Amino acid sequence: MIEILENDRYNRRIFPSDWRYSAAIVGIKSFFDYCKIVGRTVEYELTENYMDYNFQDIDLNDSNEEVYHVFLDFVEERYSKYLAHCILERILHNEKIDDESIKLAKSKLSNPTICKKVFKNLKDPQKDREEILSRIKDNRYDLIAETYNKAKSMYVQFIHDGCFRKTQKDMGGISRLDGYYVDLGKKKKSLGYNFDFKNAVFCDEFEFEFIPFAFTNTRKAYFVNCSSDCRLLYKANKNLLVTIEEKANNRNISEVFAIKKVSDYLKYDVEILTKEIDKPYESLMLRRNAIDIFRSIDEKKCQKINRKIKRGEEYIDISEIVSESIIENIKLDNLIIQVMKDNVDFTDQLIKINIKIYEGEKNMEKNTYFASKTAGEVVKVFVQRNSKNKITSYRQKLISALNFKDYERFNTILLQLSSYSGVPFEFAYDLFDDFENNKNIAFTFVNALSEKKLYDKEEKGE
Repeated sequence: MIEILENDRYNRRIFPSDWRYSAAIVGIKSFFDYCKIVGRTVEYELTENYMDYNFQDIDLNDSNEEVYHVFLDFVEERYSKYLAHCILERILHNEKIDDESIKLAKSKLSNPTICKKVFKNLKDPQKDREEILSRIKDNRYDLIAETYNKAKSMYVQFIHDGCFRKTQKDMGGISRLDGYYVDLGKKKKSLGYNFDFKNAVFCDEFEFEFIPFAFTNTRKAYFVNCSSDCRLLYKANKNLLVTIEEKANNRNISEVFAIKKVSDYLKYDVEILTKEIDKPYESLMLRRNAIDIFRSIDEKKCQKINRKIKRGEEYIDISEIVSESIIENIKLDNLIIQVMKDNVDFTDQLIKINIKIYEGEKNMEKNTYFASKTAGEVVKVFVQRNSKNKITSYRQKLISALNFKDYERFNTILLQLSSYSGVPFEFAYDLFDDFENNKNIAFTFVNALSEKKLYDKEEKGE
C-alpha cells in the first residue's frame, strides 16, 4: 500500500502490504543505494514498518532526465554481464582478441535490434574497434534502455512488454506486472462482474517499475517476502542476490542451493516468490521444518543435484523435485528409486534429505551406516570370488522389488544374499519389523551395493 504524505520532507510512504509492495521497497532501496554510490543525494527513511521517500527521486519521465539517466546507469551496473554493448566493451578493450571473442563480438553487433541500428555498416570488431567504442559512448543510454526494455530476461521477465516508464494514468488502472496485465481492447467487457467494466478492480503503482531489481538475476528468479521488518526484508534479499550471482552459471542456479541460501537468513515461516520467463509469478511458503532441512544440505552437493535426467521422452529436473518435496513435505522415495537405476553420484545426498523428511534422523543415522557398511562387505566378497556380475544382478532385483513396492520379496532377496555371501545383515531386522518407515535403510543398502561406491569410499578413506 502507498500513502501520499503532506510534509516538508517526504511525499510518499510505502508499506509491505503484499509481495508486490515488498518487492518495490527492495527495488527502490537498491536504486537509492546506487544513487549514493554515484554521488546523487536522495532522501529516504527505511523503518521496520514502512519506507518514506519522494516520488521525484524515482520518476523516470523525460522531464526528469537526471533521475532517468542515473536509473539507466543503475540498470547497466545490474545487467552488465548480459548487455550487448558491455560485452563488446570488455572484448574490445583487450589488446589481443581470440577467435571465440571475435565471433561473440560479431554476434553482438546485430543483436539485439538496437545494436543493429547503432552499429550499422560495422562488421569487423577488430578493424572497427575505435568506431564501435565511439558509437557505444554516444548512444549508451539508448542501448541500455532499448535492451533492458525489450529483453525477456530483464524487464519483460517481470513486467508486461510495452509498459516501461508508463504512469498510472497511462496504464488506465491496469496492473503492469506480467501475468496481472490485461489487454483492454480484447477483454474489457469480460473483466467486471455482470460484464460491467466498472465492477472490475485493479491495482497498479509506478513503484512496481522497480520490482525486477528485488529478484535475483537468474533464469528462475527469487524474492524473499519476509515483510515483518522492512530492514530485514532488504538485507535478506540483498545478501541472497550477492550469494546466488556468485554461484550462478550463465544465470542457471540449483533451486535447492537458492532456497538453502534463503533459509540461511531466516528463523521463521516465510513466503518466496519465483518468476521464470513467460511463466506467471509463483508463491512458495517455506515452513520452519523445511528451513531446517535446507540448512542441513551440504552446499557443495547442491550443485550435484542441479541436473536433469532423461525419463522416457522427457527430462526431469532433480533440483526442482527435491526443493518441492522438501517444501511440501513429500517423500523422495520414487525419485531415489529412479536415480538408483542410473547409479548416479548424488543418490546418497537424496537419501539423507529423505531421512529428514521422514523425521527419523536420530535413529536412522546409525542404521544406515551399518547398511552401507554391510553392502560394502558383500561387494568385497563377490569381487574376491570374481563374481562381479552377481553384484549387478542382486542390485537390479532389489531395485525392482522397491519399484513395485514388493517389500516381502525385497526381504526374501536380502536373506538369500546374506546366505549366499556369508555376511550377516543385522540392519535387516528393522526392515522385517517396519519396512515402510525404515525404507531409507533399504535405499542406503542398495545404493552402496556397487563396486564403484566401494572404490569411492576406499579413496576417501571411509
